[in-house]
Amino acid sequence: MEFKVNGNKFVIIGAGRSGICVAKFIAKNGGTALLCDTKEFEQLKKEGFGVETTLNVEGIITHFGANPDRNDIRGAYAMILSPGAPDTIPPCVVAREEGVEIYSEIEFAYSFYKGAVVAITGTNGKTTTTTLTGELFRNGGKETYVGGNIGDPFINYAKDASEDSYIALEISSFQLSQNRKLHPKVAVITNITPDHLDRHKTMENYIAAKARVFENMTGDDVVILNYDDPLTRELHSLVKCKYVYFSLKEKVEGAYLENNEIIINMDGNSFSLIRPDEMKLLGLHNAANTMCASLAAYICGIDIDSIKNTLRNFEPVEHRMEYVATKNGVIYVNDSKGTNPEATMVALDAIQSGLVIILGGYDKHSEFDELLEIIKNKDTRACVVLGATTQKIVDSANKAGYDRIYKVENYEQAVAKCAELAKEGDYVLLSPACASWDMFDSYETRGRVFKELVRNL
Repeated sequence: MEFKVNGNKFVIIGAGRSGICVAKFIAKNGGTALLCDTKEFEQLKKEGFGVETTLNVEGIITHFGANPDRNDIRGAYAMILSPGAPDTIPPCVVAREEGVEIYSEIEFAYSFYKGAVVAITGTNGKTTTTTLTGELFRNGGKETYVGGNIGDPFINYAKDASEDSYIALEISSFQLSQNRKLHPKVAVITNITPDHLDRHKTMENYIAAKARVFENMTGDDVVILNYDDPLTRELHSLVKCKYVYFSLKEKVEGAYLENNEIIINMDGNSFSLIRPDEMKLLGLHNAANTMCASLAAYICGIDIDSIKNTLRNFEPVEHRMEYVATKNGVIYVNDSKGTNPEATMVALDAIQSGLVIILGGYDKHSEFDELLEIIKNKDTRACVVLGATTQKIVDSANKAGYDRIYKVENYEQAVAKCAELAKEGDYVLLSPACASWDMFDSYETRGRVFKELVRNL
């Protein structure tokens, strides 16, 4: 299905990065885009996505500071929903009442794309896996794009990409909830742990949304599943095409870790790929991410020597266990992408030294008891806590019997307190275990603020 844009009106909910690009695409191709956001223009402008470039553009009508009216929605060709907007908000209710179909911006872009999709979803590890997948394909000589929740919005190149192209597409449960036609050649589910339950309400709903990534896959398509995660492993029963696993613990068909080597094992072929300690990526979780990306590349015919060379030279993704600076013998690491407790637990596994950690942020209805037990049992010198979840984290610390908790009001205070508490040889880790939305517009902004404050120490 390709959307008919010329002469038609679209309602776009959310004037963030993807919404702005979709509006411009529609206007450029002869349609009318009503770009809507409940935030005021000045607030949107501060987010830095270029909302000001949509003003006074033929084919774009802006509606900021409130939801669109029923008359704005009635008669629209389609509603395009940005990933931050749930489909239960008033404009979506009105759209359904008026018979206007609702699509994610990923689904909209996919309708124009002729190449192959490698879709990557899961609770944690998506961004590193997606970025590494893109590098593997690009270095392997393929016409390659990287997008979805990271990089350029999909719509910016969907129409111009050739039939021989590949896109490494990071895709969230929110976007998959709207999935109809997305048909990846390869799909990866990195893991499934409780997340976004404020939006999905139940784990069953969340798992069902993730599983939609492979609902249109058949025949020679391949799904890559995490064998070590029971929730992900059991999804094989729903898969209608070939599936393989990756594992840090067991020998499986797909990829596994043995004697500190990543082994590819597919279709009767088994060979060593790389040792995790040969890479610049820290932690066993990144060995798992490497398996996912390497399997996708191998399945799509990328040369093995090219895969190995890319793995040796790949740099960590910004905001994901990213080295920032060493100050007074203290190493500062930015893991702002750690937006749930499970992601932070994984980050903790990569640090085998004294630690001061920054926790807290927007409340996604996560639980912190297990995380604080792990923190208590590591060489954690202190937890610096801030944001909307401060009291929940403090309560979990009290349950665990961990009392080295320091509450602060903002990131300036947080970084200063960490510098005061950390000793030479320690790590200061920003891995908040929470989303950023109580204080920042994105985890990227949060991470960049942290890095700037560290560099100014």
